[in-house]
Amino acid sequence: METYAAAQTRSGEIVEGEASGTTHVIKAIDITPKTGTANNGTEMQINPLGLTKPSETAGVESGAFRITTPTFNPNVDKYNLGLGVKNADGSSALSNFIEAEPNKNIDVQPKLVFYVQTGSYEAGIVVNFTTSSVNAAICDATDGTITFNVVYNNDGTWSVNS
Repeated sequence: METYAAAQTRSGEIVEGEASGTTHVIKAIDITPKTGTANNGTEMQINPLGLTKPSETAGVESGAFRITTPTFNPNVDKYNLGLGVKNADGSSALSNFIEAEPNKNIDVQPKLVFYVQTGSYEAGIVVNFTTSSVNAAICDATDGTITFNVVYNNDGTWSVNS
């Protein structure tokens, strides 16, 4: 599994059902191991938007990576930071994010839990996770499981087998 740090420019407020932002970048990054070292930190760059080559960064909790933000005016410049994904077609998107603040260390700790739900969405559109995940099938891969058989039952419930 590859993990990606992600940064995105945004022109306005975060609105459910609308695009999360405009230009985005992702960069493969290591997760901090329980023991040993990893290239687990990157720095966000602006003008143009970018992420530096990951390097070993101390003080990051096991299972997480860090994005350090530069100085910028958050009243004028708006950014999202978080976890990126690569799609099967080679495109990329932000999987989840927070609004960036200047001069901060943002630690991202991916959880390998996936939710399956009926309906549709467009990549890059803000989804309300709290309402979208109600009654969803939960596929917990934190134990290393990589395959799930998810069935939507006639009564509207889910069956999940790994």
